[in-house]
Amino acid sequence: MNILMIGATGFIGKEVVKQLALEDVSLTLLVRDQSRAASLKALAPSKIALVTGDLTQPNLGLDETDKASVLKCDLILHCGGPMDITLSETLAKKAFLEGSRYVMDLAKEIQNQKGLKKLIHVAGYMSPFNDEASVWEDTDVFNEVHPALIGTPPYEQMKFLSDIYMRQEAKKIISL
Repeated sequence: MNILMIGATGFIGKEVVKQLALEDVSLTLLVRDQSRAASLKALAPSKIALVTGDLTQPNLGLDETDKASVLKCDLILHCGGPMDITLSETLAKKAFLEGSRYVMDLAKEIQNQKGLKKLIHVAGYMSPFNDEASVWEDTDVFNEVHPALIGTPPYEQMKFLSDIYMRQEAKKIISL
């Protein structure tokens, strides 16, 4: 199993990489700065590959070589995004909601080419959403705020709108 991990240098990501490095898997870590991830690669150099990209860019900012590597992944583990509860709405939307759009674009491409075995999105422990589709299914996350999120700070709003979006898009992929 080859796992693409987004957010590997973050608080949660580092711990997940440490655990996965002990397993019989290959890890492809999407990082903005490879020097920040050198200590993670050192955990299992033969099993961990680093690709340079950016969650906030189309195609995750990957060059052709790195994108070819990413398209070989079987599982996407997305826990990327800044840990900054003071983000403006614009920056939070770019990091979380737009970032999730780019992750899902990549997930669809992998699904179409070879089949994606699993997609895991770590949205936050306080998400008010679960698998009950009637609560979120019709929300246009790019143009409206779900009623459960009205009045919450932009950081939380965008993380949880991202959660809705990932659920909506995953549901579409599953029904193909």
